[in-house]
Amino acid sequence: MVTAGALVLTGYQNYEHVADLDSYKAPPILLIAVGSAVFLIAFMGCCGVLRESNCMMMTYAVFLAIILLVQIGIAVAAAYYENDFKEILHKGLEKSIPKYDERKEIKETWDSMQSNLKCCGFDKYTDWKVRNAIPDSCCKERSDNCAENVSFNDEYEAGKKIYVEGCVTKALSDLKIKYVIIAAAVIGGIELLGVIFSCCLAARFRRKNYA
Repeated sequence: MVTAGALVLTGYQNYEHVADLDSYKAPPILLIAVGSAVFLIAFMGCCGVLRESNCMMMTYAVFLAIILLVQIGIAVAAAYYENDFKEILHKGLEKSIPKYDERKEIKETWDSMQSNLKCCGFDKYTDWKVRNAIPDSCCKERSDNCAENVSFNDEYEAGKKIYVEGCVTKALSDLKIKYVIIAAAVIGGIELLGVIFSCCLAARFRRKNYA
């Protein structure tokens, strides 16, 4: 969980100059916090088993159930707001294109994104018509002025030199939003088993202590 949350937050930093994603940082931050809490709760569970303590095992089960509910909330929120997140990212990228030649940090973000994700523009490469020139970072084999003679009107020919697919869909994949949902769901299932087994152990310890 900590790793998944950290990966998403790191991905956010790659796009902070072209889109305002601050309001969507809550799920990965919560995932990191929950992952850290699980370590402490697991220690309590180990102590409960070693001491055969009914009280500690029930406390462990309650805390683990709370963590499970929080993770379900994280997964639901990430899934529910995915389209809103996509729209914010789309608008941010669209508004940043005219500023490509004006602000160094925006240029660097676009160049890095297009080169790494192998994409061009936010929807497709023709988004760069507003600049009347396609950045070299769209090129499949990057070099100075490699996109200079690429036509906006012939996608087939353009596709021989540059990436023609837009960056929004690829950026969403890069940001690993789905990883948050999958991580929360898979680990949540394991924790549900933990709650069940800890309750069974607590009942067994109680019977043993009162036998």
